[in-house]
Amino acid sequence: MAISTLPFEEIKKLYLQGLSAGDIALLLGDIKKKSGVKRAITKMKSLEGDITISAAEEKTRKAPSRVGKSQAADRAYTEVKKKYSQELLDKTKEFTSDSKYKTKTQVENALYKYFNKPEYKNVPDLVPNKAVAAFFRPSEKVFNIPEAFEVYGGEFGKRKNSEKRTALRHIIGTNFFANSKLPEYDEVRASMTEFYTKPESQLSPKAKKIIRRFNDNFSITRSATRGSGDSIVTRFFVDEKGFDFSRKVKDFRKNMDYFRRFTRINR
Repeated sequence: MAISTLPFEEIKKLYLQGLSAGDIALLLGDIKKKSGVKRAITKMKSLEGDITISAAEEKTRKAPSRVGKSQAADRAYTEVKKKYSQELLDKTKEFTSDSKYKTKTQVENALYKYFNKPEYKNVPDLVPNKAVAAFFRPSEKVFNIPEAFEVYGGEFGKRKNSEKRTALRHIIGTNFFANSKLPEYDEVRASMTEFYTKPESQLSPKAKKIIRRFNDNFSITRSATRGSGDSIVTRFFVDEKGFDFSRKVKDFRKNMDYFRRFTRINR
């Protein structure tokens, strides 16, 4: 392979931390790059090119303990998973913008199929907790997005597996809201924007049904009203769109029923 395409700076950093060419290739996502990594290291040691490994730097390279190598591998793999996480967001936007995808389940299945590849499922040997560390675990339908990775301007945070699956629903739902060209999502945008941003707005039976179905499908209001206040849902709908989720569809129905009874009594 052409070593000019390899990330020399990253290879140098990992090499000086004590990782082998094979370890580095795995962290770059492809064991086939091992020979290319070896040649890149040799080139840097020969002081060719812009990025080099001097004799003084080579002396600082000590064979770290297994724990040290494991920690270095974990940090490097976390950076790889951040790249995969951005790819997950990009593919979600792509699928929700495509009119052939109409539902949460269709997009989920498309994502599961796309990421069901070795580079997303395999974990370098040195990474701790290898059984659960993979970016994508197909059997559990879980994407391991790093805690510090940002979604809509806030960190993804530490989550249980069930919460990670819910977060994926939030990501899909917000992307449908933002990107879908389908008429049903035009109705969702219009109905929700009207209801949640205009305090005096009325709610027709059709609009109520549209809002309730979208909220239920993507766990929107449950997260907004019961979460920490800094969730994917609140950052997208409250911070970016100005939604007021203190307005509840069920409360609106109660108010309308009371208004009708009051009107009948005072006729």
